[in-house]
Amino acid sequence: MLIDKVFKYGPPIIIVILVVLYFTINPSNSDIFPSCPFHKITGYYCPGCGSQRAFYQLLHLNPIASLKYNPLLIAGFIVLIYNLSIRLVNRFRTKKIRNLLHLPKTPLIIAGVIIVFWIARNIDYPGFHMLAP
Repeated sequence: MLIDKVFKYGPPIIIVILVVLYFTINPSNSDIFPSCPFHKITGYYCPGCGSQRAFYQLLHLNPIASLKYNPLLIAGFIVLIYNLSIRLVNRFRTKKIRNLLHLPKTPLIIAGVIIVFWIARNIDYPGFHMLAP
């Protein structure tokens, strides 16, 4: 059925389109990308602010510039690569490696890191400014 094909092939096609879009168009110089509604309303940076520019820099193999826009994006990709690596290794091994992301406290730790980052990037004090995009 058509709906089965959409659910099977839809997400990978959307991901490819977004990667090509972010590779070809710099979000810093374009108005086609959405701006952060939280920042527009409050004037404060959310944990995701700067992610579009960071992703653009990452696609152009510039991790230092990517870290300057949003270090949490790089951390998220590291967690994603870790999770996919453990899944891949466990698929071919009889003795499974324990995935630390499946521990009960992991979501609380991740949420805590995001909240601390959110607060820290909005502190108006020297040293914390480097966390703002």
